[in-house]
Amino acid sequence: MRGPLRSLVPLLALLATIFAVPLVTNAQPNVTGQWSTLPYLSPVSPIHVAVLNTGKVLMIEGSSNDPNQPTYRYAIWDPAASAFTTVGTTAWDLFCTSMAFLPDGRLLISGGNLGFDPFRGLKTTTVFDPATEKVVQVEDMAKGRWYPARSGTRRGDSLFPSRFSRRSGRRSSGTRRPSRGGPGRPRRSRPGRRARPRTAGPPA
Repeated sequence: MRGPLRSLVPLLALLATIFAVPLVTNAQPNVTGQWSTLPYLSPVSPIHVAVLNTGKVLMIEGSSNDPNQPTYRYAIWDPAASAFTTVGTTAWDLFCTSMAFLPDGRLLISGGNLGFDPFRGLKTTTVFDPATEKVVQVEDMAKGRWYPARSGTRRGDSLFPSRFSRRSGRRSSGTRRPSRGGPGRPRRSRPGRRARPRTAGPPA
């Protein structure tokens, strides 16, 4: 066998091996996963969900898109215990935020909801600590943001280039005064000014 036909022999042998092996992984839940309904309900409506480095799951409800919602809640689900171990509240609405993990495992929660019709964004920045299972309000962003975009930098800062306007509910691009900062750093639009940290956690 010569020329191009000889070079096809390894490829044909590989294809024959692939098609000869039965596809049995579809019947293996430990490989493909499996959906099931739990016998209990969540205490919150999980608008935002994050799997923490502790193996637990953070669920944030906020106002749940309800202008008459008086309490802004979050909950911690522990799959190992098959139970919700924490239900806490915040004084600010974490509905329609963005979330990103920091290198140390804490969760950076940016923005939120300031009002309805039109939607207006919060300039609040929140950090959730999986070790304490509490949220802490840190430095504000320069402008309110509703579902903000977020990009991390090599310095550990966070850049928020786009947003819904706090006043009009309109979306603006990152060409107009993006916010830059991070936990422990003042925002760049007002150097030297720090927001006083406020904490929130499960009711005593």
